[in-house]
Amino acid sequence: MPKNKGLGGKHFRSGKKTSENDFTDSKLEFKQDGQEYARVEKLFGNMRLQVLCNDGTLRNATIPKLFKKKVWINRDDFVLIGIREYQKDGQVDVIHKYSSDNVQDLFKLNELNPVVFTQRATTKNPDADNNESDDDIVFDTSEQKQKEEEINFDEL
Repeated sequence: MPKNKGLGGKHFRSGKKTSENDFTDSKLEFKQDGQEYARVEKLFGNMRLQVLCNDGTLRNATIPKLFKKKVWINRDDFVLIGIREYQKDGQVDVIHKYSSDNVQDLFKLNELNPVVFTQRATTKNPDADNNESDDDIVFDTSEQKQKEEEINFDEL
């Protein structure tokens, strides 16, 4: 009976049909009508995520099954999304994932808005976070300065 050499069988062949390079190639893709640039804010699981779009709105996105186990999308990755015309509640689909080099090129070409993408997305109720701000706390250090002035180390 011949020895098993490995690298055979239908399971090995089925995993090699496509690669990640098919989805994140070095070619720079620009947005078209009905598409928008976005950055991933939250991962919800079940191939769903929340993205911050170039216009400053938060939308819920779904990753197509074509990307499953081939393209790994993480937080703060930049993606190209397709906006659904038939749904008004902010549901979008991920079309393309950009590499870090492509993102830098998009910033240089002024395709991405640096004001939107340099800051974190705000919560739904921004006033709730401002109530407990540390900016209102003032520390009085005048007593500490007086004690330092009273001690003269030259006399000791």
